[in-house]
Amino acid sequence: MRGAIADPGFVLDDVRAWGDLLRVVDARLAARAAGETTAVVVSLGPKGIVGVSAGDSEAWAITPARVDDLTQSQDTKRKIGGGHVAPAAFERHALQGVLLIASDGLFKYASRDVIARIVRSLPVSRAIEELVALVRLPSGRFPDDVAVATASRDMAPLPSPEGNADAKRGAHR
Repeated sequence: MRGAIADPGFVLDDVRAWGDLLRVVDARLAARAAGETTAVVVSLGPKGIVGVSAGDSEAWAITPARVDDLTQSQDTKRKIGGGHVAPAAFERHALQGVLLIASDGLFKYASRDVIARIVRSLPVSRAIEELVALVRLPSGRFPDDVAVATASRDMAPLPSPEGNADAKRGAHR
């Protein structure tokens, strides 16, 4: 990924190029029997959002009114490194709300509604901390690997459809 981003010939907003890159990585990992992993690649640019995913990590665009699962069409069983990845592509005109990218260690152990409420009510940097804490076990460990990333044009909480009630509640937690 780092090499693609640094390559001036690689078109960052070309969803096919990202899919091809995931297939190349898949073949290389499979040839080395390096194991399997998931991937979500998202490029935010002037043409909007383009991305690809493989495995069971996800990307959502969360607005005050809805959750748009960008990765809903991915095949969660065909991970990178298995030699048979089928990257699922997604495109949107622009980022609306907050982009949330996370591993299944979040999505398997927390409800969609709770995740969305946290993202809507807190600045994105604080939301990451809360989302990770949400799936932490009492022992301090995690039931699965957890990776969380967010992006937003505005670092403030999202206004709720009913005004700013969610943001006010989140600020007092």
